[in-house]
Amino acid sequence: MPEETEFASSPSTAGLEHPQNIFNKQNQISDNLNKFQVRYARYLRCQNDDTAGEVNDPPCDLNTIDNFSELQNAYDALYQSMDSINDAYPRQLTKNGVTNDTYDTNEIQIGKTYENVTEMQGKLDAKLKYIQEQLKNQDNSPKRMLESRQLVNTLLIIIVMCVVYYAFIEL
Repeated sequence: MPEETEFASSPSTAGLEHPQNIFNKQNQISDNLNKFQVRYARYLRCQNDDTAGEVNDPPCDLNTIDNFSELQNAYDALYQSMDSINDAYPRQLTKNGVTNDTYDTNEIQIGKTYENVTEMQGKLDAKLKYIQEQLKNQDNSPKRMLESRQLVNTLLIIIVMCVVYYAFIEL
């Protein structure tokens, strides 16, 4: 019987995790605030004999969810989540995010770089268009220069052959 191989999850990648994700921390504060409000409302209603009978789903239970220690635990969780986000904000501004000054500087640089690239692209497009027009045109100077060099080389070869012929045959 073959042994079963146990697979473990791959190690976490720092670039793909956000341990200081402000949005998650804000959601945690909202969840803890809602939990505290529910516990507080239930605690007040369950402590009053006139309103305790109206509490349903689940009914009042002063030994578990409706006692003061549960209310205090909900308050502590809310307070800790607020401390957590207060600790995370300064780190966001210096390490994981940018300051307002850096953002403004980057915005200006991006605008200037975009203008420079657009201008350079226009110049290069104009040069490419000129080169393509020159290649399409039959009377273009580069083609004439090439043909003239070929003609000169051919004539020089003929002249050299004639000189060699007359030098050896006629002499």
